[in-house]
Amino acid sequence: MKCNVLYVYCVRHIIYCNNVIGYALGHAAMSGDVSRAAWNSTYEKGLVEILHEYKDNPKYKGQNSWSSEGWRIITAKFNESFPIAHFTKQQIQEKEKELKGNYRTLRDAKKESGNGWNESLCMILAEPKIWEKLIKVSYLVYKI
Repeated sequence: MKCNVLYVYCVRHIIYCNNVIGYALGHAAMSGDVSRAAWNSTYEKGLVEILHEYKDNPKYKGQNSWSSEGWRIITAKFNESFPIAHFTKQQIQEKEKELKGNYRTLRDAKKESGNGWNESLCMILAEPKIWEKLIKVSYLVYKI
């Protein structure tokens, strides 16, 4: 499938802008200037690894969600791994919910007819008409 250069440029530009903003927010958070959690890709990856580590333990995870003890352990393990971040349980819960939503959106978009997936860039490849359809179906595709 032919990749549309404009979309590749836009995605790369968005990623660059997010990295610059994330870097600035991270430094502001360390100085106490920002009350919001300043997530970056390293923190997200670390959280996913911790969630994956505990996902099969019935002590920490119920049928549909994490137990209170599970969230306490996940938060403690995360803050132990990233002491500068020092996120609250609520911030970690919100990020887990966001990551789950993003995962579902990408999973569903990859299933759509006419889409491709570039494994090295970790992005959906589609013609402009397909992009328009994906964006109409889910605003998250545009946001991601």
